[in-house]
Amino acid sequence: MKKILFIFLILFILGCQQTQLEKETKTVEKVAIEEKIEKEAGALRVVVEEKGEFPINQVELSKHSTDKDCWIAYAGNVYDITEYLPKHKSSLVNFCGTSSDFENAFIKKHGSFKVEKLLQEGEFKGEFE
Repeated sequence: MKKILFIFLILFILGCQQTQLEKETKTVEKVAIEEKIEKEAGALRVVVEEKGEFPINQVELSKHSTDKDCWIAYAGNVYDITEYLPKHKSSLVNFCGTSSDFENAFIKKHGSFKVEKLLQEGEFKGEFE
């Protein structure tokens, strides 16, 4: 009888250890899967952001307000006009990082006459939120 109880106790202990090992293995596997998902999701976010899929808000637009990095919003879209700045007759730097300021000044100066030029020269970055 003692032998049977002893064997049962050993089997019980081994079963508990195996269950704990299975839990630890599942936890390690789960963490690895979560890390892989996060890495892939991060890569996907980068690809989507590069394609201009996310709306650009005023905070993001205002980060691009220098002659070395100039974004403007016009007609609900955001354009990078950094490369165009040296080609323009007057300085546009004061309008970098703006939306309505640039659009109002552009319409006042050019009306709709040079919209095509703006769309050709500017690199589309995304919709303005």
